[in-house]
Amino acid sequence: MNGQIKWVGKISGKNGKIMRWNGQINLIGKISGKNGKIMRWNGQIRTCNGRISGLNGQINLIGQISGKNGQIMRWNGSSPLSCVNIHTMFSTL
Repeated sequence: MNGQIKWVGKISGKNGKIMRWNGQINLIGKISGKNGKIMRWNGQIRTCNGRISGLNGQINLIGQISGKNGQIMRWNGSSPLSCVNIHTMFSTL
């Protein structure tokens, strides 16, 4: 995958939960619904700001986001996100 993942916070491997998230994900490309996997992402995810931009601001599939650190998180919801629900919306694969 081409792109990069930037974040400020902590990803805990315990129970696969993101404990704190104050950053964003910036990846270049497209989202493929095949096999429910996010192959490439063109846009950004800003949590705690309650905003997702890209693909007209919505993600409505179950998939995974991969980066230089491998498969990091799974998405099971749709935009927008908030600080309240981010803990349940993301989990490691």
